[in-house]
Amino acid sequence: MIYASTEKISAALLQGENPLPHFRSREHDMRVEFCKGTPPFCLSGAGFSCGYRILPYTVQDRYDRNRKECDIRTIVMENDFIKAEFLPDWGGRLWSLVDKTEGRELLYKNDVLQPANLAIRNAWFSGGIEWNVGQYGHAFTTCSTVGFASVRASDGEEFLRMYSYERCKDFFWQIDFHLPPSSRFLYAHPVIFNINDEPLSVYYWTNIAVPQTESSRVFASSRHALYKTPDDQNGRPTFGYGSMPFFPIAPDIDLSYPARIPFSSEYFFNCTDESHPWEAALEKDGAGLFDVSTGELSYRKMFCWGNCRGGRHWGSFLAGEAETSLGAREGEEENADCRYFEIQAGLSQTQLHGVSMPPYDRWEWTQAFGLLCVSASDAASNDWNLAACAVERSVRDSIDTSKLDLLDASYAAEADLPIAKTLSDAGEWGALEKERRMMQGESDIPPSAAFCFSDEQNPWRLLLTKGIFPYRSPEDGPGQFMTGKKWQRLLEAYIAASKEMPPWNAFYHLGVMKMENGDEKGAASCWLDAEKACSTAWTQRNLAQLALFKNDITGALSHYERASRSAGFYADVSVAEEYAALLVQAERYEKAIELYSSLPDAWKNSDSLVIAYGRACASLGKKDEAYKTLSRNFANIRESESPLADIWSRMHASPPPFCLDFSMKSSGGSSGRKESL
Repeated sequence: MIYASTEKISAALLQGENPLPHFRSREHDMRVEFCKGTPPFCLSGAGFSCGYRILPYTVQDRYDRNRKECDIRTIVMENDFIKAEFLPDWGGRLWSLVDKTEGRELLYKNDVLQPANLAIRNAWFSGGIEWNVGQYGHAFTTCSTVGFASVRASDGEEFLRMYSYERCKDFFWQIDFHLPPSSRFLYAHPVIFNINDEPLSVYYWTNIAVPQTESSRVFASSRHALYKTPDDQNGRPTFGYGSMPFFPIAPDIDLSYPARIPFSSEYFFNCTDESHPWEAALEKDGAGLFDVSTGELSYRKMFCWGNCRGGRHWGSFLAGEAETSLGAREGEEENADCRYFEIQAGLSQTQLHGVSMPPYDRWEWTQAFGLLCVSASDAASNDWNLAACAVERSVRDSIDTSKLDLLDASYAAEADLPIAKTLSDAGEWGALEKERRMMQGESDIPPSAAFCFSDEQNPWRLLLTKGIFPYRSPEDGPGQFMTGKKWQRLLEAYIAASKEMPPWNAFYHLGVMKMENGDEKGAASCWLDAEKACSTAWTQRNLAQLALFKNDITGALSHYERASRSAGFYADVSVAEEYAALLVQAERYEKAIELYSSLPDAWKNSDSLVIAYGRACASLGKKDEAYKTLSRNFANIRESESPLADIWSRMHASPPPFCLDFSMKSSGGSSGRKESL
């Protein structure tokens, strides 16, 4: 049975998006280090296509910690044994998976939807199963609406399809969910379509959040893992190789227990020797969730926040409990605990290993999720090998892998079936891409998806169908972006054919395209032409970013100053946020305070602006003002950064209080908590 519903959840809803383009790293690959003794096969693909990349998407940084009860849309699949609940407006997150026979929630189901700055587009929230498709750093659709539809199989079974068009790398993907009437497992069948004539760098990970207790334990179909070290080498992420459950990074701690790990940690199981890789997260009673897949999904992972101050702060912060104000509740540190950890499944050795998909190829596999039960004594055995073997036997007894292979073949045959009923619109960009492909004589999009248009695409649709690009007022912002070479050629043709001066935004967008595609000189020329047509804060900001790419901070500050006096500056807070942060970086503290004081009152609650102001005040010894900035709650704290602790450290030699500490490294193990590790 499949149906649409709602659930009341305390949520901090997104309040729009940042209108600025955030350009990709000039290092398209990420440099990764390995500890001595790591096997050579672990090095293949390391860092490939993992450099920062987000355009044409924009940053989702408009949220706070003011949650309210909301009716959140859900889509439900259930039979007599399993109930699965999805959130179509939040990336299709599988929010709940209940084993009805046991009355057991198999996932960590968060009580709140609280975004935090943890994903490639900033906003991310904890809980459930996240489907990460696209680019390193979670998914572009993590906090966006994706398509859902019901599909009717040839045997009459109704199944659920989630789908989207990935704009950054220009490909389509879908996940078909099957729940046969007698099944005790939810089956997912992802399909990635590369319908282009160029290779595609593919990123795919299923991130499964499960409850974390002192007894939670992780098992997988491999005993060997690449582990990430808590300290980087040469400023680069670093991996070592070892055998479960003891790694050199914590030689006396059984790392199969996430709650025992004294720092934020992740390790990756290489299951390539297994025809049906699996991973399980078991509790004190020997029961918990496990996943198993066909061999294409060959790698598994464990992630935890770590039993350190910052790790416990993050876990509680994401649960909507721990706050960031100096006025936080007493005892917050002692009571803070991480509510969950994650087991994950992916296509590559780690999330910092890339894989390349050939042109016109199609990749698909099947993954199953359900309840696993092992004797409590076996699951908790101090003999790792005994415990692991017992869990593996239980996995093999719980699911018939030969049946899984047959289901995979059946699901592959049904993956091209057209949708029967739309349950959630997939967004409009897939519709525009379909129209472009039809007009330019390219292969059609997959027949298994359906998309619709909206007003956001109008400028680009006019460019495609009429060869014109309409004027946009600077007060309305630059609008949505395109970065593909085929769209760039269309815009260049329009500008070249124009008998009159094209609008500023035509040059602006062409410059964005050129910058994103590595033509910095061409971008500068376009933006100077945009300034001739109309001087705007948007163009001056991009010229500032171009200067920063050249490490010219003085030049960048000059452009930001011009932006503050140009059309469109007061249309959105984003340019002011960047300007203030750069002033603090350049130690222009008085100017940063002057800028902050001159801004509209409505902007002075921006997390970014308050942090810049607080840093400037603390650096100048204006302690009373700095303390005021630390007496409010912040939502937009970036993973691996501690801006609030930085404000504190500019005034104190002592460590920051718990409410300001988001560092995820160990500082003496449990930071004073009396626990046996």
